[in-house]
Amino acid sequence: LGTIVIALSFAWLLLGQGQGPWPKTQHEAVADERKQVVTLIQELEASKATQAALCAELEALKSQKPSGCEGFPVITYDEVGEQETARHVKVQCPGVTYADIEIHVILNGAIVHIHRKQSRGMTSMNWSRKFQFPMDDGHYEFKEEE
Repeated sequence: LGTIVIALSFAWLLLGQGQGPWPKTQHEAVADERKQVVTLIQELEASKATQAALCAELEALKSQKPSGCEGFPVITYDEVGEQETARHVKVQCPGVTYADIEIHVILNGAIVHIHRKQSRGMTSMNWSRKFQFPMDDGHYEFKEEE
């Protein structure tokens, strides 16, 4: 009687470990491999989708390349206050008056057009640049410098 109880306990422990006392059949092994292949295909498709999104984002950034950016240097910096963070954009544009500047406010940024007229020592120039900050940085509202 004692031998039978020990043998049954031993068989139960093997079954509890997942594979059981018998090796997998060829059908079960193939099914497991198919599951692994399906998982790998799904991961590959997700990677392709991520790559496509990154490529699209890169192309969008390339298309935002500022025209005439060699004309006026630009400085962008953040100023952190007690209640808010102000993002400053400064364009150094000698020979330009306020009447020569157009600013179009867009979501989280602005498009700046500068039309400098020819004057003593200055050539005429048309310059345009889009400044748009990622939504991950927070929501920005346009305020003219005071």
